[in-house]
Amino acid sequence: MKRLYVLGACLVIAACAPQPSAPGAPAPPPAPPIAAAPPAAPPMPTNIASFDGEYAGPMQLMPTGGETTNQYRSGCTEHRKGRMTVHNGYAELRYADWRGHRLHYRGQVDATGAVTLLHRNRDGAYAQLTGQFQNNGFIGDMLRPPCQYKVNLVRR
Repeated sequence: MKRLYVLGACLVIAACAPQPSAPGAPAPPPAPPIAAAPPAAPPMPTNIASFDGEYAGPMQLMPTGGETTNQYRSGCTEHRKGRMTVHNGYAELRYADWRGHRLHYRGQVDATGAVTLLHRNRDGAYAQLTGQFQNNGFIGDMLRPPCQYKVNLVRR
């Protein structure tokens, strides 16, 4: 009986020992390198200070394709006038809302002239203006739900 226990213990130990792996098929050779397209040229770097200045112009209400009753769009005004100041890559847009309250949108201008300005509403949600400085002006789109505006400012 002792022999049976010894034989069983040896079988258990042998079963737990690491088994040599069978030689498998060799790994396939690496694929030949593919000629990659040259990277796109980065936009021409611009001195951010070149955007510094005062800009002013209209903000035109755009159709939303949604509800247009006063219940939902009473705060949307057909025509607004906005003013933007840019200094050292920092932009601030200001305008009066339909109640006459002054609103501010703030953000950074990157080296290509692209900008995203944000305004925090009373309810904590954000309104956003995105656009591009070009040809001595600024063109962008502003979303302040439920209103959408096309912004076209000219350097003064």
